[in-house]
Amino acid sequence: MSSARLDRLLRRLAPDVVTRSYLAKFAVVVLVVIAAIGSVGAITYAETTDQLEATAQEDYTAVAELDGITLDGWTSARRSMVSDIADNEAFSKDPDVTSRYLSSHQSRTTEGVIALHHVDREAGTVLASSQDGSEAGAAVTGQEWFDDNLLYGDQVYTTPTYAVDGQQRVAYVGLTPMRNYGKSRRKPRALARG
Repeated sequence: MSSARLDRLLRRLAPDVVTRSYLAKFAVVVLVVIAAIGSVGAITYAETTDQLEATAQEDYTAVAELDGITLDGWTSARRSMVSDIADNEAFSKDPDVTSRYLSSHQSRTTEGVIALHHVDREAGTVLASSQDGSEAGAAVTGQEWFDDNLLYGDQVYTTPTYAVDGQQRVAYVGLTPMRNYGKSRRKPRALARG
C-alpha cells in the first residue's frame, strides 16, 4: 500500500480537525501509545498478580507441612516422656513419694509442661501432683473426656484441646504400673500431664 493510499484512507476515517492539525495528530498518536502501554501494563499486572498468589500459596502450603511435621515430632516427644515417667514403681508408693517423683520430673521438662498428676480414673481424683494445692489436677479431671474409659492398652492418650484461664492446653495421659496399692482390688491409675 502506497503512502498516498494510506493518507487518503486516514483522511476518510479521521475527522477534518485531526487531518488539518499537526497538534491533533500528535495528540491522537499519544493517546494510542498511552492506551497500548496501559493495556500491556494491565496484562502484565494481572499475570504477575496470579503468579505471586500461586507462589504465596505454595509457600503457605510448605510452611504448613513443615509445621505439621514439627508438631508431630513435638507430640511424639511428649507422649514418649509421659510413657517414660509413668513406667515407674514410684506410683505404687505413698502419695508424698509420688508427688516428689512427679515434681522432680517436672523440673526437668520444658516450661510448656504445666503439671504432672497421678489420678484415679474411676474416682476422678488426683492422688498425687507436682502442683501444690487442693485444686491440683482439677483442670484435667474436670474435663468431659476424662472418664474411666480414657485409656486402652499401653498407649498414651492425647486429649482434645481445652481452655484453662483463657489458655489452650492439651494433656497426655498414660497408664501407670498396675499395683495393689495396699488393697486387694487393683485400681486403674493414670499419669496426666496437663
